[in-house]
Amino acid sequence: MNQAVVELSESSQSLLDTAHMCCARTSLAVVKASGEGLLDYLQGQVTQDIKDLSADRGLYACALTPQGKPVADMHIMQGHGDELIMLTEAAYAEALVGRLRHYALGYQVRIGIVVDMAVIDIHGSKTDEALHQACLPVPGNGAYATARAEDAESFCMRMASDNGAWGVLPKSDIEDCLKRLGNAVDESGIEAARILNGSPRFGIDWDASVYPLNASLIEAACTGAARSKRGCIAFA
Repeated sequence: MNQAVVELSESSQSLLDTAHMCCARTSLAVVKASGEGLLDYLQGQVTQDIKDLSADRGLYACALTPQGKPVADMHIMQGHGDELIMLTEAAYAEALVGRLRHYALGYQVRIGIVVDMAVIDIHGSKTDEALHQACLPVPGNGAYATARAEDAESFCMRMASDNGAWGVLPKSDIEDCLKRLGNAVDESGIEAARILNGSPRFGIDWDASVYPLNASLIEAACTGAARSKRGCIAFA
């Protein structure tokens, strides 16, 4: 098994400790779902109790095959009206949409990838200050807390890990938002921070060979990895 050492640069570590860093998260796709009976339908399609979803708290869930194998994972939050927003790995977005549409016969639901929306990833001790600076809605405290702008397509979800949030907004606004945020870095820097924090990604750290119901995925760290402040031995 090959090993790779993942490290953060001194400058990136300093930004995380004293401010924030951000990037456009091209590895994530935005999926929207809406329609009458949507919540009842999703209750039988995802691994979480959809009733726990609220205006200020999202969910982390998976869509499974009938055999219980994962198709994709997703972070779900409420949008405007009856609309739900799902953040999922871009490489599995089409498979997720296909799976969620598969059993929708009899339900008036609409589910699809929103190609004109994108995700900004913000990490660091001053994440909330950065969100204010960029005029993005600021979620409350705790994992998966969410917030949305009342008069704009602008949404935020706090990550399960400390000091991080995703901002969801029109793709046309991403460049301007990154300028307002400041401290923009390459996506690889954010990815290194994710690995060092021990937050697993579907398709990379776990996949369809893992049965989610048999694994504590939310609590999972870098499986089989030795971690330190600046380095993590990850297996590829």
